[in-house]
This record gives sequence, C-alpha cells and structure tokens, in this order.
Amino acid sequence: NTGGTAISGETANTFTVPTGTVGTTYYYAVVSSDTGCTPAVSSVAEVIVQSLPAITTQPATLSKPCKDSTLTLSIAHTGDGNRSVQWYRNTTNSNTGGTAISGETANTFTVPTSTVGTTYYYAVVSSDTGCTPAVSNVAEVVVTKPTAIDTNLSTTEKKYCKDQTSGVLDLLIKTKGTAPFTYKWYKAANATDAGTLVRTEANTNNDEDSYTPVVTTVGTAYYYVVVSSSCGSDVTSARKPITVTENTAIDTDLSTAEVKYCKGATADALLVKAKGTPPFTYQWHKVDAATSTHVIVRTELSTTVAQDTYIPETTTVGTSYYFVEVHSDCGADEISQRAQVTIEDITT
Repeated sequence: NTGGTAISGETANTFTVPTGTVGTTYYYAVVSSDTGCTPAVSSVAEVIVQSLPAITTQPATLSKPCKDSTLTLSIAHTGDGNRSVQWYRNTTNSNTGGTAISGETANTFTVPTSTVGTTYYYAVVSSDTGCTPAVSNVAEVVVTKPTAIDTNLSTTEKKYCKDQTSGVLDLLIKTKGTAPFTYKWYKAANATDAGTLVRTEANTNNDEDSYTPVVTTVGTAYYYVVVSSSCGSDVTSARKPITVTENTAIDTDLSTAEVKYCKGATADALLVKAKGTPPFTYQWHKVDAATSTHVIVRTELSTTVAQDTYIPETTTVGTSYYFVEVHSDCGADEISQRAQVTIEDITT
C-alpha cells in the first residue's frame, strides 16, 4: 500500500472500480487530516477483472436437413473460470424463453430430425466466475420431407389404337417431399430394362406431373418416372404398360375380276384377310346387278381369326356383286372391293 498512483477525482469514501480491462489491479486509500497528523493508509484491495464468457463460433443460422438425417450444431467459446454449456430449443425465432434440452451440455449438439417441421435452437455458456452468461445466435432448423411418391402409376395395361387422336389419357404422378422437384419420364421396351428419356420437367414446385404417351408405333411400351427433390434419394415409379394396337385393315382383298359359274354349280369361296385388333367381325353383302337389291348374306361375329370366307350361291341366273365389311376393336370399319359373280343358265 505504498508507491501507488493517485486516481484523479477519487476522493470519496467509496470508489467504483473500473472493470473494462481484464487483469489484476491493487487499490488502497489514504486518509489525511488538516491536523498535520500522519495519514492513515488502508489495507490493499486486490481486484481481479475476469473475462466474460464469449461465443467465438456461432451455430449455423439456417439448416434444412432431411427427415432422419444427421445434423450437428456447434459453438466455440472463451472466458475465465470453468465454463459450462446448455443447449435450448424454442418454438419461436428467439434466444430467450426456450426450454433446456436435458443432457445437451457439450459444445456440439446433434439435432433430432425424426419429425418434419421447424425448431429453433441456441446455446448458453455460463462460468463459475459469476459473470453474465453468453447466449449464442438462434439456429433455425427446418426438417424437410424426403422424396416419395404419393400417387403412383398404375401397372394395369392400357390399350390404344395406332395414331389415336382422342381419348389418350395422361400418365399422372403425384409426389411429396421438398420442392423443387424434377421429373424424368422414361419409355422402356419391357418391364425391367432401362428406358429412354422422353420428358424432363426440372426444378418445379408442382408436386405432380404428367406425360401423354405417343401412340404412333404398334407394340407395348413401359413408362415410368424418376422423381428427385431437394431432400432424400431419387425415387422411381411403377411401370405403366401401354399397348398400341393396329387399326382395322384389309390385308388380302377380294378380286374384282368377273367369275362365271353355271347355274347350280359349286362356286369357289370368296376370301378376305384382315389385320387389326381382334376380335374381328365380318359382314358379307350381296348386291344384285339387275335390281340393286342389297342383302346381308353372312355375319361372323367376334372371331379372333384374321380371315373369313363366303361361298356365293348359284341358284339364280344373273350377276351379283359381293363385298365384306370388316370390323375390329381398333380404327374405322373397312370395306372390301366388290367381287363380280355371274351365274349363267345351263345350255339345253
């Protein structure tokens, strides 16, 4: 308590110690009197100014982990004394009023991600010096949904006629996850092989997408879609088989050359061959050349056979024309050429 430096202006019985600088300083007081007697000197007061807890590395302000993934928040801190950490969760974007998380007292904290939604976290660093604790910034954690298919493609075969212009239904996929989504549609030759990319819809916020199959080529193709989003692995839909079938057509037509038979003779069968999509229906017609009378002489319904025959009757003298109308499950009906058959009277 000797050799010290007088503190300017500090002449009262009380003295507010400056604590703006960390370190140790010694203070004492000298009491003097106008009697000229020896001044009284106090004992030394040792003042140790300790550093406050301070957070030097803040947790990430915004994280968007996928559901059930791993996310760790961390801090670094300094300060005198023995420091301790406590992590808090909050329902609002605030670093006050949160709930202490039991057992979470380390510098790192593994965030629970089993529930989709937003939670706010912060850490408080305390010291046994009794100094004011340090409170971290708020870490906003948004746990997001992984990519998943909500409404899948049907695996039931759908049939269309070749070059059909109406009634071709869109293939529709509905998803859930975290936007933006990317949809990649593929067309494959069978139920297992990798397909050829036919459509891409990238970075859309729509949770559904559609594709209209092309029906210009006869055969069966399998369509599927691969969906990706900002969260989780890509997911692949079921495969939708689309079969494009042939339209009704006449493959081997009737001859238009006149054929003559004697009355009562046995005529050769008229033959027509068809192609298209079974079942077929054949309706044979006869038109009398003299009277223009038109009658249906034969009907073959719902057969899977791609050809049909008819034997003209030879009981009536005269010329008739025969044709056949072919129907199948695909396309418009087709009408054959007309076969000319003449029945002549027997010479007596």
